[in-house]
Formats: sequence, structure tokens, C-alpha cells
Amino acid sequence: MGNAIDYVWPWLKERVSERKKSGFASNKPLVIGLSGPQGSGKTTLVNTLVNSARSSSLKAINISIDDFYLPRAEQDDLAKKYFSCDYLQQRGYPGTHDISLGTRTINKLINALDGDSVIIPRYNKAAFNGLGDRFPQSQWTQTTGNLDVILWEGWMLGFQPIGKTCPAPLKEIDHLLAAYESWYKLIDYWVYIFPDDFTYVFQWRLESEQNLRAQTGSGMSDIEVTKYIEKFMIAYKTYGNPLYQSLKNNKNNLILAMDKQRLCRLLDNKKEKRD
Repeated sequence: MGNAIDYVWPWLKERVSERKKSGFASNKPLVIGLSGPQGSGKTTLVNTLVNSARSSSLKAINISIDDFYLPRAEQDDLAKKYFSCDYLQQRGYPGTHDISLGTRTINKLINALDGDSVIIPRYNKAAFNGLGDRFPQSQWTQTTGNLDVILWEGWMLGFQPIGKTCPAPLKEIDHLLAAYESWYKLIDYWVYIFPDDFTYVFQWRLESEQNLRAQTGSGMSDIEVTKYIEKFMIAYKTYGNPLYQSLKNNKNNLILAMDKQRLCRLLDNKKEKRD
């Protein structure tokens, strides 16, 4: 058992080394998809990985799917179009991202040469009293090319439509998930943080908001956090195990089981079954 970084950093160095030695697209960055539930420590993990890469003379960048949320007006239009779907009345679920913008941005980062400039969208979650909106382009982040690693993280990254077995409340979501395949085609390898129990997310998010309230004096109440996470629990339980099943047979992917204290272990794909 250990922290996620203890497993991911050695694994990542090995994948980068393999790419450089192979000669196949060795001048292109590795795109790593990092999927894990809210509160599992994805943001801390990717920030640490970027710093570790820098210390090893590797150039890495972290991208969140959150920065590809639809702008406010388009989100409002989506909510009206799917007025009967509670999960599309606010940002977060599949369908609320700008797939085209995400695809263009990642492709630009993949193909950018040394000295090339790429701008990365940023999303303002505080805009419109917390409903959110995309920052104007003048406030997007600028980076340069010649990257070694692109770390792309998100709570539902990798979720795929399951069709007829999908629960009725998620039928629209399941249909909208098909568009995300254009993102997944850009990803070379995956890291999946798979909690032993998805209900841990309640505690993880509560701890996060309690820390935020202590530091800033504002944040969601415990009741608000619980209601917020409840909206996502059906998606975790519907798509979490199928994602594991789709990733486990590629030995180059990294799948970590996480306990309630966020300690990880390698998931033995041959011996351990997950429901």
C-alpha cells in the first residue's frame, strides 16, 4: 500500500523511456488519461507528476476535462434541450463538454514543436454565481511545444456507452458519451484510480469542502456536498466497472485500487474481481 504517486511516477518514467527507445512517434508526447472519482486526489497527483518530470528534465503539462466545459450560453441551451434530464441542467456530466475544443487543443499540444505556442482554455467555476463560464481567450493559459508528457485528467474520462443495460435515468447521458471516443483515441495509456467502494467519495469531498471552508470561510455545507455527490453516484456505479474491464487487459495501463484513506495498491487484474 502507498500513495498514488509512489506507483504512478515510476510507471510513467517507464512509459516515457519505452517511447523514446522505440523510435515510433518518439518525438511526440505521451498522452496519459487519468481517470478517478472526485476527491481521489487527481489534481494533487498530476501537479506532483509535472514537478517530478521537471526534476527529471522531462517537459510535462496537466490538462483537466473541466477546462473544456461548454460556455454559459451553450450550457443553458443544452439544459433547455434536455429539460427532462436532471443531469444536464448544470455542468459536470458527459454532454456538458466542448468535444471539438478538447480534440483541437490536445492535437495542437501533440504536434507542437519546440518554440510553438499553444493556448489552453480555462474555465471559471465561480462565474454566474457558481454556474460557471469559460474564461475569455485573453485569460487562457499559454504553453510551448516539444512536450514529453500530456496528463489529461477527469472524473468520467474513459466512460463509454453501455447501451441497452443503461439505467433509464442515464439514457441521454449514455447516448452523449459516444462523442467522447474522439478524445479517447488521442490517449496512449491510462491510469485508473478505482476505489474499493464508490461511497468513499462522500467522505473525500466532505473533507475537501471542510478544508476549503476553514481556509476561505466559504464553501458548500456538508448537506450540500452530500446532495452534490449523490448526483454522480449513479454514473460511478454504472460506468466504473466497465471502464476497469476495458482497461485491465492492456498491461501497459496502470490500475490502482484505493481505500478510504486514499492509500493505493496495484490491482491484480487476473486474481481480483471487481463488481
